[in-house]
Amino acid sequence: MSTDVVRDEQFRVVRHSPDGPLGSPDPVTEAFIEAMALSFLEGRRSKEELQGKVDRFRLDGSLLTMVHDDNQPSIALDAEIPVATFAEFPGKLCVREGVLVDTHMVTEVTVRTSHRRRGLLTKMMHASFDRAKEAGRPLAALTATEGVIYGRFGFGVAAHTGTCRVKVLHGLRLRDSAIKAIEDSGVRVVVPSWDEMPAIHRESSEAFVKRMPGQIAPVSSQIRRAEGMSNYSAEPGENHDLRPLVALGPDGAVRGHAIAEFSGWESNPFTLQVHELMAADPVAELALWQALGATDLVAELSADAVVADHALRVALINGRDVIDGETKDALWLRMLDVPEAMRARGLSAEGSVVLDVTDPLGYAQGTFLIETDENETRVTESPEDVSVGADVPRLSLDAEALAALYLGTCRVADLVASGRAQAKEADLEALHVLFHSKVPPINTTYF
Repeated sequence: MSTDVVRDEQFRVVRHSPDGPLGSPDPVTEAFIEAMALSFLEGRRSKEELQGKVDRFRLDGSLLTMVHDDNQPSIALDAEIPVATFAEFPGKLCVREGVLVDTHMVTEVTVRTSHRRRGLLTKMMHASFDRAKEAGRPLAALTATEGVIYGRFGFGVAAHTGTCRVKVLHGLRLRDSAIKAIEDSGVRVVVPSWDEMPAIHRESSEAFVKRMPGQIAPVSSQIRRAEGMSNYSAEPGENHDLRPLVALGPDGAVRGHAIAEFSGWESNPFTLQVHELMAADPVAELALWQALGATDLVAELSADAVVADHALRVALINGRDVIDGETKDALWLRMLDVPEAMRARGLSAEGSVVLDVTDPLGYAQGTFLIETDENETRVTESPEDVSVGADVPRLSLDAEALAALYLGTCRVADLVASGRAQAKEADLEALHVLFHSKVPPINTTYF
């Protein structure tokens, strides 16, 4: 069977069922969600969970793509249930401190097992990239459940996140110097009402995102969590009893927030699961950890997503109270417009570099002269006619490697050593300085 027996359909969740309000589940959206559940090994959703998923699509402004096969055997699932799904929506990504870039967010990518290797994903991905280019988004982003699929589309791992456990049986054992730093800052932590949390979350997350390269701005599931919704992800069977905290500066301004959940009396040890902790600065972050660790009866904190070099460990009397868990890739990027993306990111130091980029899909293909000074970053395409000094380093790589290098996740020397990039050995140190990130890229937003 070839792909010419299938048909695709794009829509946004703005329609409504005859007896439901705007944005309520309709047969088309339900078919999309059923196909997702089949591919992601999920159970059936209740009516409330189905509505929650529809709300997420609507709030994110998602464009949904479904591929149908009208030429299946009669015993197969109804053709109205798609054999492939794809969703995209607009987002924001911090590419360097204080700079956010419009980003094309890709999610809900599935192809039914029976329809693999027929070019369905390739067709959906290319069409989505074209829409992103037309919308003026220089980057595409996704979080991947499988790590071997997306490299061929030019995606590279651009940020990581980690989990950790923190021993707090007798409270968080901070050094006296850390306690004094919190006290001197005037930061205090209080329990806010859920009515106030949406505004607190907006202010806190905005400050956090701006200081963390690799961080995606909050999506609808995080916004719903900040509203206290027990099943903010609209996943089958989830029910969260959430507890918010907010860090306030001496002027009363929001400096950070945390959202946690008690793991239950059956857990051993009693654990507080930290779903989200965002702060405008390291001191506010420490103050939130301190408040979480002071929770009565709790012996351990378990964090879903933390910065690899977070300030907590060095602030503790015993750094072994922090037990690192899994470190995993948390963001894959795809360059769609190299000049725009590099002008936004800039180089990590003043200087110049020539990039020779190969891209079988064409979006990032070309040769680019990138120059950064104290005022701006300039990008010249096809600089063959431009005078380039002999001392300007040159780096050759493909779109996937460029995506991995973009935020400083990979070192140039490692890319060269593994054969994924080519450069003169004498240029490696200069290239490292130009692309190195002072802050390890992290993303705590799953989408």
